[in-house]
Amino acid sequence: GSSPSRSRSMPPPASHSRMVDSQLFRAVACAAAARGNHTEAGEAFAVALANARNLGFSLFLAPVLADYGRWLVDVGRAEEAIPLLAEAHELFEAMGATVWLGRVAATRARLPALAEKTTLKTCPSGTALELTTWISTVPSPSTTACSAGVALARV
Repeated sequence: GSSPSRSRSMPPPASHSRMVDSQLFRAVACAAAARGNHTEAGEAFAVALANARNLGFSLFLAPVLADYGRWLVDVGRAEEAIPLLAEAHELFEAMGATVWLGRVAATRARLPALAEKTTLKTCPSGTALELTTWISTVPSPSTTACSAGVALARV
């Protein structure tokens, strides 16, 4: 397939903006994913996300995060989808976008189970820290991928 930036369906660069690009590449990515062209979908989602992040407006960023996260789950890359879906949820919650929150929740419900353990520790300085560790298994037809993570937060 051709690169999404060179597609005949794209207007010339001078005739659109990052705002338009973020949503245009999001639409291109969703269409490519629906056709099963995962290379084009991945490239277009990356461009859409970069443009939406550069804008700095939740209204344009959140739908890209949600759709990109859903596609990542669809193609078995759930561990990459987790932070995108979490960010989308936060943004939609702040906007009060209940329909989009439902879409994100439906995608998150398809994520593999996470084994999570939280431990509270106190540093010598008296600062309380919350340490969260998790392991995620993502089954696929031929193998099981496993990822792990650690998060540290002040409480």
